[in-house]
Amino acid sequence: MNVMRLNFSHGDYAEHGLRIQNLRNVMSKTGKKAAILLDTKGPEIRTIKLEGGQRRLPESRPDLHLHYR
Repeated sequence: MNVMRLNFSHGDYAEHGLRIQNLRNVMSKTGKKAAILLDTKGPEIRTIKLEGGQRRLPESRPDLHLHYR
């Protein structure tokens, strides 16, 4: 195995940490190396939900413009 892929859309911090530790233990025992690929959900923009269901960007990102369909 060359790479261990962790799907961050599933699982939690503790579960992923345990898998990473298990891989590191195996690498230590065998002397072999493997990469760890963190598969995140991809680009995501965090918005703030307002009353009435409207959303807006946090004040820290005035450079982004949202368009809804």
